[in-house]
Amino acid sequence: MKKIFLSACVAALLLFNISAASAITYTGSLSSSDGIYGTADWASGASLSWSVTNEYNKGSVGKWAYTYTWTASRKGLSHIIIELSPDVKNQVYVTAASGTKWQIKEWFDQGNSNPGIPGPLWGVKVDTPSGDWVTFAFTLISDRAPVWGDFYAKDGVSGEGKDKLDVYAYNQGFLDPDPTDAPGNGSIRYHILRPDTVGVPEPMTMILLGVGLLGLGAATRRKS
Repeated sequence: MKKIFLSACVAALLLFNISAASAITYTGSLSSSDGIYGTADWASGASLSWSVTNEYNKGSVGKWAYTYTWTASRKGLSHIIIELSPDVKNQVYVTAASGTKWQIKEWFDQGNSNPGIPGPLWGVKVDTPSGDWVTFAFTLISDRAPVWGDFYAKDGVSGEGKDKLDVYAYNQGFLDPDPTDAPGNGSIRYHILRPDTVGVPEPMTMILLGVGLLGLGAATRRKS
């Protein structure tokens, strides 16, 4: 019995070490010159970069952190929408500058609030505290592993001022099917990394599962 317990402890430690060593980070970006369609002042000088890692919360492997940084040479950002899978509702939390608001649902050109969006997009809409953010960074915290998807961004003063122009941008692959390729660095067919439908078990869950399987195996051996 002691041997079985010792084996279970060793297996748990091994599983923990495997989980602890499985830190993953992906980075990528799109820009006006390569992968972003933008209008007016965002036809050039706009970019969206991302860093996705499962090493969140001071180096512990667990939930995924999706950090996005929007940059434009002119015209501040009003809001940006990052695609999510339709069943993702309360499994995503946004961290950003004080005053940032966010909401998850299906978005389209609702009352001209998303002018030029190519089609409906289920996702998280992140509103900046004001419309003058030429650089804006925020992080999505989720238990969902990364897959490829789309984004849409809108200027904070579109349709106002002297030019009366709507300023918006989105990835050039927006209307194409989301790639099913494995996540990686860079971009695939002008898509970004975003949270998937399927949750990923926490490391402790995997440890408990491993111990449970060892116990089941030991019980089976005793019966035989």
